[in-house]
Formats: sequence, C-alpha cells, structure tokens
Amino acid sequence: MFVDYTYILFDNTNSPLTWTDATAASSDEPESLCNEFVYFFHTGDGTTAIDDSIFTVDLNAKSTVTYSEDFALANAPGTYVVHVDVWHKDHKPDTKQTVIYTVTFIDLCPTATITPSVPVDQSYVLRQLKGGYVFPAFTSDIAYCPFEYTYSVLPASPIIKSVVVDFDGTIDGDAVAPDDYQFTWFNMDVNYAGTYTITVTGTLGVTAPITDTASFELKLIHPCEVATLTADASIFQVVHPRGPAKNIAWTIDTRVTSDIEIGVVCGPIIVEFIKDPATPEVAIDADVFTDTRTGAPSMSFDIETVDFAKVGTYPMLMRAYYQNYPLVVDTDQFNVQIRDPCAPPAWDSSLPTLVDQEYILLAAGKTYSVLSDFTSIQIPSFCPMSLDYIAVKDGDTANPDKFASLITFDGTLDSGATDGVFKFEELVDF
Repeated sequence: MFVDYTYILFDNTNSPLTWTDATAASSDEPESLCNEFVYFFHTGDGTTAIDDSIFTVDLNAKSTVTYSEDFALANAPGTYVVHVDVWHKDHKPDTKQTVIYTVTFIDLCPTATITPSVPVDQSYVLRQLKGGYVFPAFTSDIAYCPFEYTYSVLPASPIIKSVVVDFDGTIDGDAVAPDDYQFTWFNMDVNYAGTYTITVTGTLGVTAPITDTASFELKLIHPCEVATLTADASIFQVVHPRGPAKNIAWTIDTRVTSDIEIGVVCGPIIVEFIKDPATPEVAIDADVFTDTRTGAPSMSFDIETVDFAKVGTYPMLMRAYYQNYPLVVDTDQFNVQIRDPCAPPAWDSSLPTLVDQEYILLAAGKTYSVLSDFTSIQIPSFCPMSLDYIAVKDGDTANPDKFASLITFDGTLDSGATDGVFKFEELVDF
C-alpha cells in the first residue's frame, strides 16, 4: 500500500505519493458493512502524529500524500521513517495494521553550477523622475533551484543603499511586490552625485547555498552636468571704423541662459571670446579688442584701433561654459568688421562746394584757400590727406600744363602756411 519514496527538493515536477485505499484492497464486503478505514501517520510510538508541516494527506480521496519542503529545509535533507496505522473506523482493536515506509528528501542544489549575468552600467540624473533597471537573472544548470539576491555598494559613503537605490532581490513573485530583480533609484539631493559600483550576490539553494557575484556601475549625475547653456552674441555683430572707440555694454545673464531649474546651483558661468573659430583657440587681438570685466556683472566689449593694418573682418566666437562643469558649453558666432574711414566712399558725398574765383591778368597776385572747406567735412584727423587740381580752359583738356605759369597750389597739407592755398598771378596777357 505505501512504498518508500524519494522527494527532490525544489523540483516542482515531484509527484505526490499515492496509495490504494485499504477498503478496496482488504475486503470483499461492501464498505457499508466494513465501515470506512482510518489512517494515522505517526513517528513510530503509536501516539505522536507527524505534524502536517511534513505532509498533507488527502483523506477524502484516500489516495495521495504531498510532502512539505519547508519541513525538509528546517530539518535538513535526509531520510525519515513514517508509520501508518490503518483500521476499520468501528473495529480498531481487531483490524489495526501498521505500515512502515521511508521518505527521503534530497537537495541537489549544492551541486549546481552558477552562471552570473552580465549587467549593463546605468546612469540616473538626480532630481529627475524615478529610474530603474531590471537586473538580469543568474542561471544555473539545475533550473529549479531558488535564487535569492542581495546587493552592496562602493564607496559606502555617502550611503545610497535604500536611500537612493532600492532592490527587490527576493524573487517571490508577490503581487504586492512585483519588482522582482528590479533596481530603482530616485533622489532630489544633488550631493549624491558620483559613480558607484553595485555588486549583486546571487545565492542558490538553501541547505548548502552557493554564491556568485556580478557588478555594474551606477553614475548618479548632477543636473548641472547635463544642463544646456545658450549663448547669444548678436549684440557684438558690428561694423566699426578704425579710430574712435566703441564700447558694447553687456552682462552674462542677458547674453547666456540656462535650462537648469531654480534651486540648483551650478556655479559661475565663464564667457570667453575667441578670435577665429576655424583655428585653435587663441586670445582675441588685444590691439583691437578689450574684454573689460571690472565692475561685473556690468561688462564691456571694447573695440578701438587706428592701425590701418587692423582693418578687416574678424570672425569670432563667444563661448560660455560653467566653471565647475566645463563640458557644459555653448558658442555663438559673430563678426566684427573694422573698416577704414579714410577710404572712399566713406566721405565722397561730403566733399565741399568751392567758390568760383576771378583774377584780372596783369594785376597783383590773388590767393584762395580751400583748406578750411576740406577740413570741415567729417574726415578723421588721422586720415592722411592731400589735395590736387586740374585746370581746364574752356573745356580744353589737351594742354593742362599751360596754366602752370598762372596758377600755383600747395596741396601737400604739411602744416605749412600755404597749405591748401591757390595763388593766381600772371604779368603776361594770357
């Protein structure tokens, strides 16, 4: 009726022990005559019942015994002797029989081989929405052996375990804790920023557990590391003549904006001006440009030169970055053109209107100064200037030199007394 039985722990393919009901096996009489049989499972003394933590008997069907892993794990795998007394319900003294059989619990998990998983490094920006990572499960060559997971974090300080990072390693499939294998991270404190090594220890089996580990890096990112700066250099896009100074007032907060949320301090923003974006970063031309930072936050970008060699177009970049997070950077391109105010057409349209003159031949010499007329137009004082003339009689352009004896003119403008003075004098009838 009962036979020795071997039960493999954790193997959910175990079949329950079955037996044939004693009524059918021991009597040809109808059960109504013999009454039903009673089964008593005990330890051998005839009085102490084996607790139902060991097994469950289906007395209604009178056919199965299901054994408990919890009992075996609590008492270690091994062989247990089970006594079964069976008798007619109303005739115990006359009909009692005892059957003895053994149940052997075997744990194969200590012989298993663990293969750790290969987790992927993770990152999380602090103060953002909760992040997570489903940790890939370890495997073993005995698939039914239970795994439990624990984790540790280095460096141990500051403490992020259960403060920033949580992990459900129980693998219990509980509906109220569905995050088996699940890491989660969330925190609003930017002081936890840094890189941490998380080591997961997988423990297989219960009675003689074996372990292995796998690690991954978790980078907790300061929000400032992923901030976005926007530089605006539009006010520096100018055309300016050499000579007078031009001062462009500006402040960092009007030229550079950030998407970082209020309350997160990223430190000072540094602004630099680079002369040519197509070349390695060099200082701006100190002979032309001055970046005045005294009296911040009010600052000035100054342009001034009288050097003709400095005339031209200067492609530049305004580069802005966080001093504490130099990889958070933005640039904006602008051009400064230094033009030459001395060159036409800068003042062609401003030439003065001269006064017609009359001279009576053979009369005393007459003079006419045009210097004051020319110096009154808007020509910078540093622009070199000389004056010249062409004399034409009644449209005759073939012989301009014929007037040389009549007209003299000093157009060198060398600060002499006759600068810009015409003199008309001729004693011969011309």
